[in-house]
Amino acid sequence: MEEFIVPLIVGAIIGFIPATIARKKGEDFFTWWLFGALLFIVALPWALIMSPHEGKYIKKCPYCAQFIKREAVLCQYCGRDLTVSQANYNAPVGVKCGSCGTKVEQLQLSMRYSILYRNGYITSDINISMSTT
Repeated sequence: MEEFIVPLIVGAIIGFIPATIARKKGEDFFTWWLFGALLFIVALPWALIMSPHEGKYIKKCPYCAQFIKREAVLCQYCGRDLTVSQANYNAPVGVKCGSCGTKVEQLQLSMRYSILYRNGYITSDINISMSTT
């Protein structure tokens, strides 16, 4: 009986190695733990050579395209704040609207930004409007 228990315990323990590597690359931990426990000699090289992809646990940074944790607020590679939304621009002054043909007389820029400080965030909105007369 003991000759079956020891390999099961060893297999369960070494299954954590490929499972941890695969989890960091966006894969499911339990599936890879089971795969690593049953076929460690295949699972470990496969987990090492597979490329990361967006999934349940990781995402791509929109600024530098590196894979980071989904909960990240700052990118660990480029240091950019991931809570900043993109700026919204209206059409430039003097350009005709593509759908109705009227001349645009106003330029608007609105942007939301967040500043990370020691105990939390400061979030602010910037709205800029310019008119031609």
